[in-house]
Amino acid sequence: MKYLKLQSIFFTKTFSLFFHRAEKEWGDGLRGLALSAARFSLLRLEEGPPHTKNWRPQIIILSKLDSKLNVKYKGLFALASQLKAGKGLCIGVTVLEGIFDKMYGEAQAAKMSMQQTIKDEQVKGFADVVVSSNTSEGICHL
Repeated sequence: MKYLKLQSIFFTKTFSLFFHRAEKEWGDGLRGLALSAARFSLLRLEEGPPHTKNWRPQIIILSKLDSKLNVKYKGLFALASQLKAGKGLCIGVTVLEGIFDKMYGEAQAAKMSMQQTIKDEQVKGFADVVVSSNTSEGICHL
């Protein structure tokens, strides 16, 4: 019984110290833990290639937008969600033709539309918008 009490006190103190240290380094405690874990994982990538069992291909979804900057084919995101089965990440990308300085507002609206589609289709991933003079050049920048 004494051993269990000592062990619980030890783990509580250890977690508390780690939690507060992360809060001191990064700000918010839970975000600090997440950022510390992400930093650790990224630094470990340089040690060598990942083991075959841990490698999963990531999916990039090249999406087309309609005239109102809404995703035209939302079924692609549903398909990607089913293919990934909740594991890994998907990246939804679209290319807008134009000059970035003049298309910044449209790019932000398109990104918000893509993020909403990702959320609606329950895809775990990110959205990105590339502004380029033409579509093929924009795809090359991905």
